[in-house]
Amino acid sequence: MEEQRAGSRVSRPEIRLVRRGFTDPAKAVRLLDGPGLEGLADDPVLLDALGATADPDLALLGLARLLEAADESERHTLRDTLTTSKPLRDRLLGV
Repeated sequence: MEEQRAGSRVSRPEIRLVRRGFTDPAKAVRLLDGPGLEGLADDPVLLDALGATADPDLALLGLARLLEAADESERHTLRDTLTTSKPLRDRLLGV
């Protein structure tokens, strides 16, 4: 598992997710490493947006399922929207 050092503290991905409100950080890490979401686990904007939802775990699960069901073109468009458009990202994650 990837670890980052900030000064003398070690911050694991699970700790960062718990701080954002995830209750099952191990599952969240697996989802973020899964098909469709690969590469987005280190996007603090997306993680903060997920953390701002009423249920970050459920929002991430729904997002993962949506990306898995999309074809390659739709997946690319959705990933771009998630990383570049705050209003659309917030609306999508709010659902």
